[in-house]
Amino acid sequence: PHTEFIKGFVPGSLNCPAGTRFIEWAAWTIDPEQDKRPIILLATNEDAASTMRDELARVGIDSVQGFVTELGANATAQISEVEPENLQNLDVPYILDIRALSEFNDGHIPGAHQLHGGRVMWNLDKIPKDQAVVMHCRTGARVGPVASALHAAGFENVLELKGSYEAWVERSELV
Repeated sequence: PHTEFIKGFVPGSLNCPAGTRFIEWAAWTIDPEQDKRPIILLATNEDAASTMRDELARVGIDSVQGFVTELGANATAQISEVEPENLQNLDVPYILDIRALSEFNDGHIPGAHQLHGGRVMWNLDKIPKDQAVVMHCRTGARVGPVASALHAAGFENVLELKGSYEAWVERSELV
């Protein structure tokens, strides 16, 4: 789960939790035509890994080489979070809103840039590498896969807005 991923992950790895949105998030973050790296799954057991491998193959991601059941000392990277009330204290952050355009149009953080999570990896040239990128969606569920993919693509200063857009809205003094 994303709550575990942000505590520590293998550098270069992607956070696409198993479950109902696993395939969607994998398709958002893995381009099998460009990314030729072998995939090692983190799974609870061989049956879970086999199910995940089969699901990935159905969308053309067929470079699964194996699985592990724990990361151990390899989980050395972390994703930093920023509290909504501290957003204004960052030095010129690039706020990346990965919600759908309709969600963005219903309300957004001033100065935010909208780019749907499913399109981020195909539009990396629109995201600056030389400044902090603060990402958010509505609740935080969609941020994990995209933030991990940006980290894997070499974006070193990716932060998550803790609690995402809903948390920012709750701080009515910021709206």
